[in-house]
Amino acid sequence: MHEDLTLERAQSEVVFLAPSGKTFGGAAAVAQILRASRVAPLGAILDSRFVLPAANVVYSWVARNRSRLPQACGVSPAIESDKGVKVRNTASHE
Repeated sequence: MHEDLTLERAQSEVVFLAPSGKTFGGAAAVAQILRASRVAPLGAILDSRFVLPAANVVYSWVARNRSRLPQACGVSPAIESDKGVKVRNTASHE
């Protein structure tokens, strides 16, 4: 396993391992993922020194509140299965 990547880190934030071996986490990881995709200009903007600090604040807030967000958006929350795998609750809410 990569020295900067732990199970705890992977469970708490998005992690991107660059081909160079550098590890990015949180908003910086999202920026790198976007840079490697068809929307690379968005990644470059997110990764800029002017936007990334604000993106880190937003990312941290979302990460802290992610258990509340599915309900706020009307989506069934993920539940932990007996094998430790998160699955979507597909039961109807009638």
